[in-house]
Amino acid sequence: MQSELPGPAGRVLSPKRRIDLLGRLAEFPPPVSTRNLLRLLDGLPNVHARDLRPAPRGWRDGLGALYDARVRDRDAALELILRYCMGVLAADRPYDVPSTRAATKSLWEWVKRIADEDLSRDFRQELVLHWRAVRQSRDQEHQRAPEPRGEPVRYGERAFVLLELEPRGWERDRYDWRIGVARRTGEVLPVAEDSQGTGPGTLPDRLAAPLAEAFRRCDEPDSPAMLQVAVPPALLGLDVDNWKVTPDGLPLGAVRPVVVRRSAREQPPDDDVERLRRARWNGTRNSSVQAEVVDCEDGMGVGVPGVARLHTLAYETVPVLCRYGGRPDPETTAGLVRILDGGFGVALWRRTGEPDGVCSEFHRRALNTVAETRTADRLPQRIHELRRDVKAERADAFWSYGVVLFYDDPHHMLPGSGQLLEAP
Repeated sequence: MQSELPGPAGRVLSPKRRIDLLGRLAEFPPPVSTRNLLRLLDGLPNVHARDLRPAPRGWRDGLGALYDARVRDRDAALELILRYCMGVLAADRPYDVPSTRAATKSLWEWVKRIADEDLSRDFRQELVLHWRAVRQSRDQEHQRAPEPRGEPVRYGERAFVLLELEPRGWERDRYDWRIGVARRTGEVLPVAEDSQGTGPGTLPDRLAAPLAEAFRRCDEPDSPAMLQVAVPPALLGLDVDNWKVTPDGLPLGAVRPVVVRRSAREQPPDDDVERLRRARWNGTRNSSVQAEVVDCEDGMGVGVPGVARLHTLAYETVPVLCRYGGRPDPETTAGLVRILDGGFGVALWRRTGEPDGVCSEFHRRALNTVAETRTADRLPQRIHELRRDVKAERADAFWSYGVVLFYDDPHHMLPGSGQLLEAP
């Protein structure tokens, strides 16, 4: 009975064939990103790329992932490997040089020879059709003019990394945390979690490795994925963008877009508030956004207006808080909560605001930055650029030091408590 069980795909290749294939794969440029490689593997039958730890980096790693696939027989296992090779041939490339084209021809000849020796006529014909499509696509790429660059990245349709921090009510200044990769479908794939309580001083070091793994799974070339940090309102000023968790020692906010959002609430929100949230969010995506300072007038701090007054602001409004400061008092936190309850999904404030400081420069620059960015889904990239310029000590960016971007997309709802890391 046990002899009839399907075996792993890796056993169908003899040592000689396996070495030959690995040599041909080594001639290719690496995948443009781990995410692209995971997408290729996800499209193959019986391969569960989400379970790979760590995520694969190169074509050899991807081939190794196939060895754990359980297939019905030898032919199916060999077909799986050849489909993977065809995926390599068709994959996007970071560069294309004459040696790459020679490697393409070499790998196709290997695939064709193995198929001719061992597999059915129907499958061989399928491979030939696939190869013709690959060649046609490559020819079109070589003829196509390069696309113009410079348009700001728009977020909302891409995968992002989600970090949830939850204070432990019985242990002051200690946090449980969860890290996952959020897909466009709304699914959140788990990466790591800890419920033992981590102190604030050790959070960056403790989170460095799992964050690196999560970023590897969704970064694209020259376009790092966004990090969304979900916390309760009292922690929305946490300086995660200043954390240094990379080997180069750069702050997270200088490496990639970092935004904060409100963590999942225990009670379901009111339906009317949810409709307002979606209407405001759609307004900031589909219309030219405009910023409005809501806690400062003529250099004097004022309380954030009540929810009824906030409801009168246009849907495309981005509230700006000038007086939030590094350690907000209960009244300041309550004012921020009023903004959240007012249905706003995007807001700006600064952790470095001084109660009696001159703030006209901050007002002017913040309002202009929002207006020039045009739509809210470009704001994460714009704030990232400002943080990068601050790190580079550009004088025209220092007004933005300590700026926080609240970015709470209602179309990417947070999992409920305890749901983030359910087994797939």
